[in-house]
Amino acid sequence: NTLISNGTFLRRSDIVEAALQILREQQVNAGHPIVIQDRLRTSAERLPVMPLPYRTATFNKTIKRMQSESFDLPPPMRLPTIPSISRRLRVDKVTVTSYIKYLTATGRPALVYRLAHHLIPHLARRRVKFPHGWSRLSLELTRAQARQRWYERLEAATRLGPYVFASIIDALVKAGFTGLVERVWYIAKRAEGYSQVARNSIKLQTKSWTLPIHAYTSMMQCYVQEARLQR
Repeated sequence: NTLISNGTFLRRSDIVEAALQILREQQVNAGHPIVIQDRLRTSAERLPVMPLPYRTATFNKTIKRMQSESFDLPPPMRLPTIPSISRRLRVDKVTVTSYIKYLTATGRPALVYRLAHHLIPHLARRRVKFPHGWSRLSLELTRAQARQRWYERLEAATRLGPYVFASIIDALVKAGFTGLVERVWYIAKRAEGYSQVARNSIKLQTKSWTLPIHAYTSMMQCYVQEARLQR
């Protein structure tokens, strides 16, 4: 997680991709969306340093020096055959957040579109058409099953936490998917409320949380973009 986060900050795609590749090779992460997303990746290139006004000259020199240095993962991480190490290399919420920020920082926020559908099952929701002639009991049973599935998916969304949602919203706003952003925002707010209501639930196993201010800022930027398009 540290390598992915700081590699993104330093604009070192080689560091980030090396860490991601190790995670993708772990059997415990076989079904995770980050592994599925690997098929959609473009070739990673080392990005140039872009000095910002608030950076000092010393800091810029340090960044440039780090850009010129090669990076190799140590053997224990590159070949994690020890069971204790393998168990620690599991993708978690911090990894997902850092990965989404990496895609956004490298100009590929559109790739978060499919990643969001893998992480949030609600986004792939389909309406159920009831055939003619169904009894009232069958309709009520089907609706009850649909409500049960909704709460199961809501629990899964609540476990993602606020920062995963904030990073997804930010990426989708930058990619221009306004409709999907609003759906993610709706689910995020429902998950936020559910985390506070069910915070004492043993099954949920998560603390109550609230969306960070960055998510609200991203939504404001989204509507500013839409307002400009209407002019």
